[in-house]
Amino acid sequence: MSEISSIKESSTVERCNFGFAEIIGYDNVKRLVLGGVRMNIIETPYLLEEKEKHMSNVIQFENHQVLNIHLRKGEEIKEHDEKEEVLIVARKGKVLFTVKGVEQLVTTGHILHMNPLERHALKAVEDADVIVNKIGN
Repeated sequence: MSEISSIKESSTVERCNFGFAEIIGYDNVKRLVLGGVRMNIIETPYLLEEKEKHMSNVIQFENHQVLNIHLRKGEEIKEHDEKEEVLIVARKGKVLFTVKGVEQLVTTGHILHMNPLERHALKAVEDADVIVNKIGN
């Protein structure tokens, strides 16, 4: 953003390599406005130090939902299915997914894709932080 005078009182201004950026914060989302470009920075804090198994809705759009799941070693999520396509990204740890009876270890550096209505369950092999992207309906 080139004009500092247009920045709202509730926002903060930070200097970066490209000039000044307006950062508007609410809940777990920070909107970054820089040179007319708007981006959302979404915080997904690691919560396993505070509590056991935890699932939170990070953000939702019309046809896309992002969840963050934290599991301690040995914790499970029972078999279920989703009506949407699902992409799983392990940010930390290892999670064993069982999809239609086939086991697949998902670790950092992997993305697991599941089609709609595929029955699956998961178990943390290590403390884990997983992002779930539901895409569709």
